Amino acid sequence: MELSAALDHRIILGCINRDRKEQKKLYQLISPTLYTAIRKDGYTPIEAEKILVQVFVEIFKSLEKYNPEDLFEDWCLQVYERLKQAAA
Repeated sequence: MELSAALDHRIILGCINRDRKEQKKLYQLISPTLYTAIRKDGYTPIEAEKILVQVFVEIFKSLEKYNPEDLFEDWCLQVYERLKQAAA
């Protein structure tokens, strides 16, 4: 699911300000894409859920670094890839 720039901006600002409702929205919008990518890498459903939590912790910590000119989903997938490489 691709997010519109306006929706991106509003949700991201809410998440940066630690708004739990906006964090939940972000999770609901992005988690299916991330979960699918994690499962495609061969992880079991239980492993994928654990990794997904780790990825979202990193996403929430790093949101201020997100460049709005980039696609948000791609940026989130890059966060996952960095975590995967760091664990290897």
